[in-house]
Amino acid sequence: MSVISRDDFIESIADGLQYISFYHPRDFVQAMT
Repeated sequence: MSVISRDDFIESIADGLQYISFYHPRDFVQAMT
């Protein structure tokens, strides 16, 4: 099992959030925050 660096972890979360904000309506995104 490979070790995930902190930067990679943060970057993957940022990519996930960007994906969610792009593909979901604004009210869904606001409900998550």
